[in-house]
Amino acid sequence: MISRFARLFKKNDLDELRAFQARVISLLDDLYPECPYEACQDPSTIKLDGHALGLTNIHSAFLLGTQSESSLRQLVVEHFGRLAGTLEMVDSQKASWDVAAVAVRPQLMPAQFAEKLSILSSPFGGEVLLAYVIDSADIYSYILGEDLARWGVSAETVHERSMANLWEACQDLQLQLFPGPNQFGVISLLDGFDAARIVVPEVREMLAEYLGTPFYFGIPNRDFLICWANSCEQDFVSNIHVQLTQDHDEQPYPLSRSVFEVAANGEISEAEFAKSNANSDGAENN
Repeated sequence: MISRFARLFKKNDLDELRAFQARVISLLDDLYPECPYEACQDPSTIKLDGHALGLTNIHSAFLLGTQSESSLRQLVVEHFGRLAGTLEMVDSQKASWDVAAVAVRPQLMPAQFAEKLSILSSPFGGEVLLAYVIDSADIYSYILGEDLARWGVSAETVHERSMANLWEACQDLQLQLFPGPNQFGVISLLDGFDAARIVVPEVREMLAEYLGTPFYFGIPNRDFLICWANSCEQDFVSNIHVQLTQDHDEQPYPLSRSVFEVAANGEISEAEFAKSNANSDGAENN
């Protein structure tokens, strides 16, 4: 059953995304040689003057178009032409939180992405961090720690506003819910925030109403969230574990192979058996 979902929500592989990232940077070097664009480890992101910039919107537009070199060049001109003006505005306005606050959303990312950039983040669970992005038609950019001082706001303010924005975007959310004996639910809108929706308290409450508590979830990649009830049969759960590993290893924007638990009070933690398995694997590899 889970394999059917993997086929339904299949996305471009990482090699294709890295190739697209390289094509965009090559075009940017040609169009804007004075701007030092750099590749990030995340193939959906590039960096300019400390700003982490997402390629998701331009990649989607490219796939919907003719996919020719000339069309990509035009998309790069249109997207990064606007982007340059936006970055200049953000850098020049020392009190630009009002601009960012409208579009900030929470985002989950692998911990290693924060190693080279001072991205504002906090632990989520396992090797996953909770970060924040400005997501609009003109820009997709991670918020950096230094932005807080420039804006004069706290990390708590960014967190609360990002949660409110993503919850507002969930008002028409149609959860894909499947009845027992193995009750589970899936969120895969492919908008870049499927996995991140689990951090919104109201979304967890919606899922808990259907699945009960505790319930479990997996976030193998950024564009997929699967949750299941504690009452699910062991064979069903084992199949989910296998698919989480496969999707993490094969799909773009990988996050975690782990299983997470949502307790009755809504708190999220890495499932104890997931941590035990990780420790066992580590011991076997030593």
